[in-house]
Amino acid sequence: MAVLSTIGDIVRDLLIFVAVMTALLITLIVVVSKMPADNPLKRVLTALCYRLGATAAVGAVREYDWDHRTAILAASRGTTGETA
Repeated sequence: MAVLSTIGDIVRDLLIFVAVMTALLITLIVVVSKMPADNPLKRVLTALCYRLGATAAVGAVREYDWDHRTAILAASRGTTGETA
């Protein structure tokens, strides 16, 4: 039973840590967003957000394209494209 209690304590501490880090990140984003447009920190955060959005968009397009190609190949072979 001591092992389960220890694991429970570790999980609880990790959840607290994640919650605190999330709160700090949100606070940082709010503070930086209220800065003037020519502030270097705000410019870096804006560039990072653009890069993150572009990466997510490319990932979504590639995933769609991969699924589409798989369906076309499966149709040309006369199969459903699903593996067992």
